[in-house]
Formats: sequence, structure tokens, C-alpha cells
Amino acid sequence: DVSAPEAKGSTKRDSKTVDARAFDVKTDSTRDERLTEFGKKYEVPIFLDRRVDPDQKIDLSAQDLPVEGVLSLAAQKLKLGTCTIGKVHYLGPKSTASRLAGVIAQRKLDLRKLRPQARTVWSKSKELKWDEAASPRDIAAALAQEAGAELENPEQIPHDVWPAYDLPAMTLTERLSLVLDPLRELIDHVH
Repeated sequence: DVSAPEAKGSTKRDSKTVDARAFDVKTDSTRDERLTEFGKKYEVPIFLDRRVDPDQKIDLSAQDLPVEGVLSLAAQKLKLGTCTIGKVHYLGPKSTASRLAGVIAQRKLDLRKLRPQARTVWSKSKELKWDEAASPRDIAAALAQEAGAELENPEQIPHDVWPAYDLPAMTLTERLSLVLDPLRELIDHVH
């Protein structure tokens, strides 16, 4: 069994702890299958970045760790980064994970420049969900529409088909950032 340092800001007291053999991952299990199953079992919302190979194999065993510690350990094994947005745990390329929380914090600061009514719209919390085979372009357009806005150059968002997601309430700023920011590098290559 493997132990890992606890995630920043978490303690075993205030965090769910993984029970014995809760995350025994065999080499024939894919990352998506195991992390999705783990998230459902422990009621931990996980957003897996589409740029990481979903068929990547993972070999990991953990017990008696806080959930965040197991996710951190899984990310290390997969050479991924993690960050938390509201209650959602993002796993993806380290460059995006290290940048995402800061991007959202900056966007929230930028909201101060808006009129109070617009600030309210962008700060409103709502679940983030979509059906199987939704495209990031359609998801982003629907989120922008919530604010009465339109995406500029939506054709620059690469075509992709995403798995279904049902994530807990986050602000509109967080939701749109979670969908679009991981695509930033792909969008930059379209220019």
C-alpha cells in the first residue's frame, strides 16, 4: 500500500477517508474508468481533462488516505496536475492545473469592474452538466448565453465530443473557465 502527503488545506478530520482497497487499480483498468468510479463511490466530483489519454493505464493502491490525497497520488502516477474549483477536482496537464485556479481568481477580480447586475449574473452558482457527446463549443456557447453574451470566434474552439458530466454548483465564471481554459493551448494554435 502507498501513502501520500495530504492535500494542502485538508486534514483527515474534515475530509472523507478512503477505506481499505478502495483504490486498488489493476493495470488493465483505464484512468477514466477508475477515476470516474472512484469519484462516484466517494461523491467527489472529478473533471478529467480531455487532452490526457483516457486509455492510459494506472497501477495504484491506496488506503486510509483522505480522498484528496488519493487524487493527488493518482495525478502523480499519471504525471498530471490537480486543482480544485469549488468542489470540483480538476485533473489534467500540469501547466493547466497550475494556472487554472489563478485564472479564475483573476476573472473574479475582474468582475468588480462590471455593473452590479452583471456581477450578479457571473457570480451566480449553478450545476454544470451536459449530455454524452456534447461539444465544448456548444457547452461554452450555452454558458455565455446565461450571461446574455456571445462567444467571439466560437469556430476557434476545436471540435471534440465530450462524455456526459454532472458537476455541482459553481459560479458562471468558474464553469466557463473550467470548460474553456483547458482548451486555451489548442485555441492558441488555431490563430
